[in-house]
Amino acid sequence: SKISFFMLHLLLGRLPLLDVLCKMRFQMSSKCLCYPNGASETVEHVFSEGLIAKDVWNYFTSMCDLTHVGSSLRAWEVAWWISSSRPEKMRLIFIMMPSFICWHILKARNKSVFKGTRMHPATICQAIISDITSGLEIHFNKKFGWVSFRSYMNGLVNKPAALDFSLCGGRQRRQVV
Repeated sequence: SKISFFMLHLLLGRLPLLDVLCKMRFQMSSKCLCYPNGASETVEHVFSEGLIAKDVWNYFTSMCDLTHVGSSLRAWEVAWWISSSRPEKMRLIFIMMPSFICWHILKARNKSVFKGTRMHPATICQAIISDITSGLEIHFNKKFGWVSFRSYMNGLVNKPAALDFSLCGGRQRRQVV
């Protein structure tokens, strides 16, 4: 698939980002569009250290109760890929998520560069959720009827609250523990 091909090029440092093109002796500004003051556009900056990338990675890592060490792209990817202690239903999500995050960051970056549109982390996150949902529906051959991806993930990450019923003054009282 094109996302697998993209990930191969990303991990090998072969994406045509400005820092790579400058190394190939193309004369151009290496200014990243996500910073008003113009940080250098490197693979690490675009996919892990830039403001947009950090917002996207942090959104999904907090939603999935994931911890990682470091801020490099490989640290983000490894944190997702080696989370084998997760429930079985989450494994596929944890395998797909880094690729979809990077793919949609690149798509947003390209729209910003070539069409002049601003990158918005919320829009990127929504596109990732849509693709992850489609991937799960294709894999499991069923339509998911969840209210939101966040509620689905919360249900997988957190155990459902135990309910404790007791009679209190003739009325039934429900207590969530």
